Amino acid sequence: MKKLLTRLVPAAAFLLLTPSAAFACVCPPIPPNQTVEQARAAFLEEVEKATAIFSGEVIESSLVEAKLKVDKVWKGNLKGEIVILTGVKMYEDGSYSRSSCDYGGYHAGRKYLQRFADE
Repeated sequence: MKKLLTRLVPAAAFLLLTPSAAFACVCPPIPPNQTVEQARAAFLEEVEKATAIFSGEVIESSLVEAKLKVDKVWKGNLKGEIVILTGVKMYEDGSYSRSSCDYGGYHAGRKYLQRFADE
């Protein structure tokens, strides 16, 4: 019994003190042997699912949001300027949290092609 406890206690301590796994944003894998026809069909499916597709130039950008001037709209009813949230969460004490799914890389003066969908 003492021998069993000697082995069981360190194992239990290891399991309790080991940090739990953290899960990042999951992106669908890209099939390595996808044909041109399959890629075209996947692209068209994404276009069909999209509620808005447009290009725009970044006017202002922060950690939390970016303001874009809409240049060209392929799908949806967008005009003028639009504010896009990056997904970063700000707290009252000034701290913030973000995940790998958040996008905070908007740069003023650059143009971006954007696709939005209700997923």
